[in-house]
Amino acid sequence: MFKRLWKSISLVLTLALVLAGCSSSSSTNSKKEMITFMSWAGGGEKASLERAVKKFNETHPDIQVKLQTVTNDEYDTKLNALIAAGNPPDAGYVHETNAIEWGEKGILEDLEPYFAKDSSIKPDDYIGLYRNLGKTYGIALGQEIILLYYNKELFKEAGITPPSADPNHPWTWDQFVDAAKKLTVDVKGNHPSDSDFNPDQIKTYGTMIGTNWITLEPLLLSNGGGYLSRDGKDILFNKPESLEVFQKVADLSYKYHVAPSPQKASTLPSATVMVQNKQLAMYMNGNWDNATFGENGYQPGYAAVPIFKKPANIIFGASTSLFSKSKHKEAAWEFLRYLANPNSMNSMYADSVWIPPMKSWYSEQDKLKIWTDNKRHSGNYNQVVLPSVLNNISSLPNSLTIKNYGDMAKYFDDVTEKIYGGDGKVTAEDAMKDFKSDKVSELLNGAYDFK
Repeated sequence: MFKRLWKSISLVLTLALVLAGCSSSSSTNSKKEMITFMSWAGGGEKASLERAVKKFNETHPDIQVKLQTVTNDEYDTKLNALIAAGNPPDAGYVHETNAIEWGEKGILEDLEPYFAKDSSIKPDDYIGLYRNLGKTYGIALGQEIILLYYNKELFKEAGITPPSADPNHPWTWDQFVDAAKKLTVDVKGNHPSDSDFNPDQIKTYGTMIGTNWITLEPLLLSNGGGYLSRDGKDILFNKPESLEVFQKVADLSYKYHVAPSPQKASTLPSATVMVQNKQLAMYMNGNWDNATFGENGYQPGYAAVPIFKKPANIIFGASTSLFSKSKHKEAAWEFLRYLANPNSMNSMYADSVWIPPMKSWYSEQDKLKIWTDNKRHSGNYNQVVLPSVLNNISSLPNSLTIKNYGDMAKYFDDVTEKIYGGDGKVTAEDAMKDFKSDKVSELLNGAYDFK
């Protein structure tokens, strides 16, 4: 009897061990699906993205996102190497000029089939889709627009009315330059119009404008110029309307001494710090610098970009895409659609690193309140940004829509470097004599439709 009882106990124990083993095996086989997301985010943007990844991982028990961060300078080199090795990330950032080209080469996944089966995504609500000929290769989640920031105290002390915050009726270029002259002061209190003014000992500069395409293109569009025509068939870079803008921006530094030259600027604090420290009265750059001001605890004034002939601005953002060689496309899409909902990334918008990618978040009051009801969007921020986005004042930069633009950019940069990189003795007209328009013409191949 005892022998039979022991056999029964042994059998029970054996079965228990087998079942425990099966349970362990089942647990092992139910591991989370791992996906990689690659970005160049830094500073506040990286912190916000990390929070979004953490929240996604906590709320999606079957998916685990691993964030890979590479500096912007090294990003394309690293990403191209991974693509060449057949091992790209599952999803990630893609630079503006690469998105559609890579999509057409089969590197990026077409998102249209995902849109079709996901009722929560309404493509027509998005401001920036990297779309061509009915295929979409990415969503611009982090939109940006160009603003004119200013130090409110400097304007008050000088008795000057601040620049217009109405993007439909901004300051003219002449008004902008006139104010910059009055706000520029050397260490002895002289202005550029004074005979004793010392341009080598400036205490406060009236303005600063970057000389890259990001800040030049709104001014070029305002004057009827540009780098290339919207359809990608004509060169505008060497037209009189463009030359006028290139020269007048250079004149700020070399003729009127109201802005530091690029060489001088490299020896000064950052522009955001200079505005805060009253070393700089006005500064034209992207919306992302509002987040930088916020990190420093400073609230600037906001104004519309000055114009030459008509109001103009640009709205743009890098593509967030799925890679076609991903082995986890559905999981990667789940993460992308999560990021595409502004509620998931609200810290990015509330901190003003980005502005939302969907039109409804500018026009519907309940959504607008979510990202603008805070100090970072106080004052006249909404007055500048909302009409710029909704009233067709802002457009995609031509550089994003043109095929082969990345290959052409070096020829444009060679000329602008001659205009802005020297001592001001080379005029825009002189620099343009070295423009290799024939090389650019060879690369002209139309534009993507972005519809």
